[in-house]
Amino acid sequence: MKTAGIFSIIFLFFFPNLFAQEKPYPEIDALISKSEKLIEVNMDSALSYSFKAAELSLKKNDSSYIATSYVAVGNVYDEMDEADNAISYYQKSLNASKNISDEHLKMTIKLSLAQAFFDKGNFDEAFLWFKKAKSSESKVSDPDLIYAIYSGIAHTY
Repeated sequence: MKTAGIFSIIFLFFFPNLFAQEKPYPEIDALISKSEKLIEVNMDSALSYSFKAAELSLKKNDSSYIATSYVAVGNVYDEMDEADNAISYYQKSLNASKNISDEHLKMTIKLSLAQAFFDKGNFDEAFLWFKKAKSSESKVSDPDLIYAIYSGIAHTY
């Protein structure tokens, strides 16, 4: 079973919660949403929308949106089976998230990195990232995300 598709589904379930509190930039939300909807249908368009979201997020200088936009770019690359590009954008996302308090987003980014390394066949690195994601377990009460992490750890064995 293709793990990129599974992660895309996980992303769609988890990121609506990211913007539940406040929506300061609805235009960025719309671009990310379009990218999510097109990821299975038209990857080139999905990539374009995610890059536009990232560009606009950088102009707004909003770390949370930058991180989320980079995850969206990474997800498209992951779906395109371009693990190196996915990893690059997930790492950019992780760097952008350093000064934000959203532990759910940070945990999702670590899970994204783990999954991309797993897809690439680098199981040792994947295991390390699954463990890093697990280390935030006490800060996030999302059973689906926790399940995805434990499932990933189990698959690396």
